[in-house]
Amino acid sequence: MENRKLRTVNSFVGVDGCRGGWLAVSLSPEGTPECSIFPDMAALWAAHRQAALILVDIPIGLPESTNDRTCDKEARKVLGVRRASVFPVPCRAAVYAPDYDAALNLNERITGKRIFRATWNLIPRMRQVDQILQTDSRARGVIREAHPEVLFWGLNQSRPMTSYKKNKSGEGERLEVLQQVYGRAKATFEEQKENLPRNGAGPDDLLDALATAVTGLIGGSRLQTLPPCPERDSTGLPMEMVYFIP
Repeated sequence: MENRKLRTVNSFVGVDGCRGGWLAVSLSPEGTPECSIFPDMAALWAAHRQAALILVDIPIGLPESTNDRTCDKEARKVLGVRRASVFPVPCRAAVYAPDYDAALNLNERITGKRIFRATWNLIPRMRQVDQILQTDSRARGVIREAHPEVLFWGLNQSRPMTSYKKNKSGEGERLEVLQQVYGRAKATFEEQKENLPRNGAGPDDLLDALATAVTGLIGGSRLQTLPPCPERDSTGLPMEMVYFIP
């Protein structure tokens, strides 16, 4: 899979973390779907800074004194059996801690809760996105948080998925939902899956990135948020998850 610079102004980009860095699917009303892997968010932003919207599966808006953002609590409510896919977000001080032990101690002292090792492994990605949002004013109007399971819930008329996404049944269930709202979903998924580099990204990463791109494309300015009136963190970033119900 070629890592190309994509400069389509009216493109809608869906982004998911993967083994190779960040997997980005770019869709536009008149263009051919594009898929690329970027080593970090800075490279992705450099390529897609002219996009109409970038939806990324990573927490945006970091809490100061609690692990439970309202958007996380609302997401768990609507997801039912898929609620475990929404993890507690570390406080801002822990996200910028130098190592796991420091992050664990800071988060426990400030919020009263520990950080799981799996969450610590995601913290470098949180930093990458936060640093761009703190230093580039345009990014704040383009990059927004999206949780794939919340997106599928919305696209499926407020019904959560019933199967795990890495199972064949779960993959098929999600593709059917995407196909109903975007007629090129299955063809795009199968074509791009063949181009995924070995050890770079998996089909589940592609599925999540495609869901975020499709939601951006068909939702546009009509996207809704959990909660409807998002709180903001200490730096002014919204603590929200976007979704769209067709």
